[in-house]
Amino acid sequence: MKIRRNQLFVIFLIITIFLIIAGCRGAPKEIPENLYPEEYFKNAQIAMVDWGNYKAALFYYEEFIKKFPDMQGKIIEAEYEIAFIHYRRKNYIEAEQMFESILDKYKTPESAYYNEWPRVLSEKILAKIRKKMPKSDEI
Repeated sequence: MKIRRNQLFVIFLIITIFLIIAGCRGAPKEIPENLYPEEYFKNAQIAMVDWGNYKAALFYYEEFIKKFPDMQGKIIEAEYEIAFIHYRRKNYIEAEQMFESILDKYKTPESAYYNEWPRVLSEKILAKIRKKMPKSDEI
């Protein structure tokens, strides 16, 4: 019976170490040059949803913004995703600033070319953040 307890402990320890190592994945060091714009988003979503690796997801979105500065419609989507990651990580001040910046971009003539979902979702999440955070005059 003691041998089984020791064996179970060792198995539990190995599984725990494996899960810790798997959860500590960082951002990729580099992104292949031939990656299509859609693949940045796909890889970011996989990192975030499948692995819970927000650091890697942020890296893909930020690199997309640097590599494709002329794709303003997709950049606003990447900015939304970055703001959402900050929101999920409870970094409400950073998220609030980013959502406000996104909404400001919808006040420009170029916004006619943007998808509406980043604006709609930014407004909804911004309202949630403002309910959670005290106003500056209440502090």
